[in-house]
Amino acid sequence: MLRDEVKPVLLGCLTTIGSFLGLFFIKTDLLFDFGLFAAFAIVGTTLFSLVYLPQLIELEQNRVNRRAFSFIDKINRYPFDRQKPLLWLIGLVVFVCIGFYLVRGTLFDVDMNNLGYKAPLTTQSEALLRSKTFTGDKSQYFASQGNTMEEAIVHFRQLSQKLDSLQEQGLVKSYTHTDQIFVPLAVQQQRIDAWKAYWTEERLATVRRLIAQTAPHAGLVPEGFDAFFDYATADYTPSALYEADIIPAGYLSTLMEKTYDGKYLCFTSVRCENDTLNGDDSDYNHICKAIANQPDMLVLDTYYYTRDALAALNSDFNTLQWVSMAFVFLVLLLSFRFRLPLALLGFLPILLSWLVVLGAMAIFNMHFNLINIIISTFIFGIGVDYSIFMMNGLIADPEADARVLAYHKTAICFSAIILIVTVSSMLFALHPAIRSVGFSTLCGLVSAVMLSYMVQPALYRWLRRVYKS
Repeated sequence: MLRDEVKPVLLGCLTTIGSFLGLFFIKTDLLFDFGLFAAFAIVGTTLFSLVYLPQLIELEQNRVNRRAFSFIDKINRYPFDRQKPLLWLIGLVVFVCIGFYLVRGTLFDVDMNNLGYKAPLTTQSEALLRSKTFTGDKSQYFASQGNTMEEAIVHFRQLSQKLDSLQEQGLVKSYTHTDQIFVPLAVQQQRIDAWKAYWTEERLATVRRLIAQTAPHAGLVPEGFDAFFDYATADYTPSALYEADIIPAGYLSTLMEKTYDGKYLCFTSVRCENDTLNGDDSDYNHICKAIANQPDMLVLDTYYYTRDALAALNSDFNTLQWVSMAFVFLVLLLSFRFRLPLALLGFLPILLSWLVVLGAMAIFNMHFNLINIIISTFIFGIGVDYSIFMMNGLIADPEADARVLAYHKTAICFSAIILIVTVSSMLFALHPAIRSVGFSTLCGLVSAVMLSYMVQPALYRWLRRVYKS
């Protein structure tokens, strides 16, 4: 049995590792690390199963318990692949799923806000708090950046002009005018120069004369205005308010800060509509695009930047899936010694199970996200293993055909039962991301098992009859 298992196990290991190594070509550190971890995990599991596990089994002490295996034997002996109504039903389901996938395509949710879970009571409490404390608007932070704090303040004037323009369009309701608190040094110097240019000696003499003439009539002494003339003639220099220790540190940190990489940020809080924060065509998204496209301006919202990254990830992942399938098909073609019908038959459950997952997600309006799109590689790997094991049992030596096929069907049956029960439990989760993982994984597992267990043997028998005739 071990000799018979070596080829399909190694072949399944090779194809699955090849699929995971494809993650290296996606410019996402998360998927790169995941692909590296998965590849090493598969190599370690395969070596342990083929080299070390057999040494731990005592054949005399661990004989097969026929009573425990009786249920599995009944499943294996039942001719599912000869039940034409069942085969037609599977074909109909596959056809419908492919149709929905072609019409609706892949639905991908790039909004990280939808990955979290909030209890209904929490959502209700937040809405009540907003209605009691404010108008329901949402405040979001934006910033200008620079190599120095002064440079960040200078760039903030450009951010202020952009926000003024957006406010005229009705997208921004209000924002914090931080540039009115922290005036750039160059602007201060311009104001000092303008102050000095205005208070000439002639103008100061005129003011002194007018005060001397009018102050006694108002009951004032002219000397009371000496402080004004001191300020008018003083020699001023620009001063950085953020270095004057006038503003409390707690309040100053809400207006500016130094980042870990040595950059400086100058903040502003922008008010916009709360109920439009999550849509691609929302006011908030338009504000973010208008600011993020400008140099030295930042949107201080992690979710906004992950939207573009996840959209790119979706595109890259779709490409990767088809490239991985091409790699698997090439490996199958080589392993079957370029016998194209056998390679296509081994590849068919892999392709169809993935299309069934995509179609089922479209039918039930389930979206792919950062979590379940990674787990989908697991579905792909399981489908590859099931298909390879079944094909290896079908094309085995005729004398050992029944024995090898029974071994492989038993392995698939045990794997399917354990995984389906485990994954089905995720459907009862309240967390939307976990529930979507359970749905996509369950669809992939069930379709991979049914296609490998029922459709693949039926097509193999049909191919044998065609070639014999």
